[in-house]
Amino acid sequence: MEAPHYFSPSYPPSDEALESAMGRFLIAWGILETQLDSSASVFLHVDTTLSLCITANLGTMAKIDMLKAAISMQEGAFEDSTVDEAHGILNHISMLATRFRNTLAHGQPTLWLDDEGDVWSWTRTSARKQLDVRRMPLLAERWEEAEREVKEVTSEWCQLYQDVWHVFHKLNSEDIEKLAVLYQREY
Repeated sequence: MEAPHYFSPSYPPSDEALESAMGRFLIAWGILETQLDSSASVFLHVDTTLSLCITANLGTMAKIDMLKAAISMQEGAFEDSTVDEAHGILNHISMLATRFRNTLAHGQPTLWLDDEGDVWSWTRTSARKQLDVRRMPLLAERWEEAEREVKEVTSEWCQLYQDVWHVFHKLNSEDIEKLAVLYQREY
């Protein structure tokens, strides 16, 4: 019996365009994460040092949940469209995290045997309730598209959080306390 192929490492062929595109995506994602971290100080009404202490050990989804809750609790300061826009942008970031960032961070280059022969893909496998295998072809164009999308959503988020800063900057601490909307449910 022949030993399985995975006992010895196998590497995809070197592709400078792909490697460059994946690297540029990773840099763009890092900038997006920086903007999420920075915006937490605005939405939580704390200084940036404390904000970084809060966000330092949070994953992207936890940051998104926190920011959604913070903006929802202060919805009285904004037009409904601002809250909807913030949630829409954060939902888009969440989708990008699942589709691209998590795939890159938690995936591996994997050789698949397809009808076309051997095909390299970046593969992320998870098994919560059932096995979930996500394959992304190792194509520079896919990561270039992902980089563009991340840069666009980063710009949208920066514009929104700048607008929010201008609203909050006019408020005093008493105004901020009055803004907090408490959602309670009886059980």
